[in-house]
Amino acid sequence: MSEKSNKSTKKTTKKAVKKPAKKVTKAPAKKATTKVTKNTKAPTPAVSNEGAKSPAIFSVIKQKASALASRFGNKDNEKLVKLNSLVSSSALIYVLLGVLTALVIKPFYGTVSVYYQTKDYLAQNPQQQLLGVKDLFTVDLRWVLVGLLIISAVCYAITATKKRGMYEKSLKNKASAPRWIYLGISSVITLTFVGLLVGLNDLAVLKMSAGLIVATVVLGFISDRNNANSKKSDWLASIASLFTGVVAWVAICGATVGTYILATDNLAWYVYVVSAVVVLGFVGFAVNQYRYVSGKNKDFIYYERNFVRIDLVTKILVYVVLAIALHK
Repeated sequence: MSEKSNKSTKKTTKKAVKKPAKKVTKAPAKKATTKVTKNTKAPTPAVSNEGAKSPAIFSVIKQKASALASRFGNKDNEKLVKLNSLVSSSALIYVLLGVLTALVIKPFYGTVSVYYQTKDYLAQNPQQQLLGVKDLFTVDLRWVLVGLLIISAVCYAITATKKRGMYEKSLKNKASAPRWIYLGISSVITLTFVGLLVGLNDLAVLKMSAGLIVATVVLGFISDRNNANSKKSDWLASIASLFTGVVAWVAICGATVGTYILATDNLAWYVYVVSAVVVLGFVGFAVNQYRYVSGKNKDFIYYERNFVRIDLVTKILVYVVLAIALHK
């Protein structure tokens, strides 16, 4: 009897365990899944219907704004690419002109001297003062021109390649430091070249003119920086730069005109032509700077391109005149 009762209890426990497990696992799982699927399907159409229009409008506005910005950005990039090609081609032209100057033009000389006061011991009055002259050295001006052209080529080549990023950044900031540094170096050499060409050989005067050119360049850069993002033109630094630039040319113009009026032997024709060409080039720089400061056109790349063109045309004309007059 005990064994039968034990078997019966085991059977009942097995049946009791199997039935609840089937009910618990099947019934609640199906209900939960069906409820979740119904709940997730119901709210989604309402959310998509309400918020579909505003994101579409904002996306269209963003697309138009980005297209407009990229269009203006592409214009600036195109201008910078054209300017870089102009600078690169100018560097090649300067190298070519330098080689032709050395091969085609014959030597012509200028003397650098120092003037000082001394007593005239042969005069009746030994206290009488005379102006003494001591020649320091004589230089072949052909090599001065070659050096000017090669330095111009090197500066432009560096600007177009190694320092292109810095150069374009300065153009975007509307204060081109590379341009003014190059202009200072080129103008000092050009002014010395023309001074020796017209017979202005006083070392003190040449140094004073070079110092005035350096002041002109520094004040010009300050003028660019002050007018970069200002609505009102700042004329103080620009006028000061123009004044120092004019004073730097006073001695050379005075020597040229004085020689033409007072001297028995006038200078050669090419000296007057070269002096006029260089003076006109500097006038072109001044007019270009004036137009920028006056605010007629705030496109800084436009004025930078004009500067490169004026510089290139001036040096080409100087070479052409000397090649015609002094060819071998």
